[in-house]
Amino acid sequence: MSLSGTVVGWSNGIVVKTKNVTLCLDPCSPADKYNSILISHAHGDHTPGFRSKKLKYSTNETLKIYEEGGGQAVKNFKPIRYGETLKIDDVEVVAYNAGHMLGSAQFEIRTPEQVVVYTGDINCVETLTTKPADIVNCDVLIIESTYGSPEFIFPERMFVYSELAKWVISQVRSGRIPTFHVYSAGKAQEVIRLLNVFTNVPVVAHQHVGKISDAHRRLGVDLDFVSDGSAEGVKLLAKGGCVYIVPPTIPSRFSRKMVNAMASGWAVKFRPRKFDAVFPVSSHADFKQLVAYVKAVKPRVVYTCFGFESAFSEYLRRRERIDGCPLARIGGRIRSK
Repeated sequence: MSLSGTVVGWSNGIVVKTKNVTLCLDPCSPADKYNSILISHAHGDHTPGFRSKKLKYSTNETLKIYEEGGGQAVKNFKPIRYGETLKIDDVEVVAYNAGHMLGSAQFEIRTPEQVVVYTGDINCVETLTTKPADIVNCDVLIIESTYGSPEFIFPERMFVYSELAKWVISQVRSGRIPTFHVYSAGKAQEVIRLLNVFTNVPVVAHQHVGKISDAHRRLGVDLDFVSDGSAEGVKLLAKGGCVYIVPPTIPSRFSRKMVNAMASGWAVKFRPRKFDAVFPVSSHADFKQLVAYVKAVKPRVVYTCFGFESAFSEYLRRRERIDGCPLARIGGRIRSK
């Protein structure tokens, strides 16, 4: 149906529609009914759109990490660089750094009526592998709310880095092998880099983590590790004196020497019994960062998605007097104020 204004909503992904263009951002399935698909970053819950037959856009880093992580070779693809303007009929799309992981992007969508920004997953502080998310002013903001509840406020990052490094060194000195169960893309590389910078302890990476970390190295990230499939990796794991980085799905223990750790923002509130230590290292913005980002962007309306979307939207309306609601509740024309 032909529409005269800009429409946003949720339909198997974030949808932004003008009279001539319909964009789908981070669809939950291939979404072949949309002509243009934008993918914000390489985590599996945001990449099903890469399997679409239709035209797809992301940063080159996101594509490479996706393919190296086991995704099929992507066809009908065009890369978009940070700061580059992509023209699609009557719409302009500009990508900006999201700070979440290597190649993660926010998308500014300039329509004839409104400027819409979709943050994707964002992190608003500097890490050892990423820069903070760019501030992108807009009329309409679509923002993630993974930690959009006041109970999720992270400690200062350098303090957490220091505590993690001290724990690792103490465990190694006690003859144990600290084993971190972390996401293979993004979090694993930050932990490897942390260990490289703060300790002299050798790092052994599970082969899947190693493949994705090799892609990061080819893309310019300085990481020092060996694969658990290499002769050196096997030797290190047998004798100890190293750290082991594995995906979350790997069983908790391979030997009695191993002690298990979690590095996640959820560690602020939760400590699963299977872990000997937890550290609140997150690739997402915490509650305070999310609020500060919204206030800096100065949108007229905010739609929340992913996580504590109702709680965060309610906080913005009640405490910050910013109009909006969870994205999943709407599908009609954007309101102007």
